[in-house]
Amino acid sequence: APSENEYSIAYRVCTNLTALKEKQINDLIASIERRKKLLANENYVAKAPAELVEKERETLKSEEEELALLQK
Repeated sequence: APSENEYSIAYRVCTNLTALKEKQINDLIASIERRKKLLANENYVAKAPAELVEKERETLKSEEEELALLQK
């Protein structure tokens, strides 16, 4: 049977992973919000190179998909 110390280590690892996942989710949410705001800016979309705007859209889609997976 696992010792009390092994349970303690397992609990700390689990707690740390939960904190890392929460940070990753929060970072993604912030990035998604920034990207949506940027892409909602008509001046940016009109003046920025088309390939840059498309890259932002692709990154946004990718981040939204990653967020959905993390929030399951």
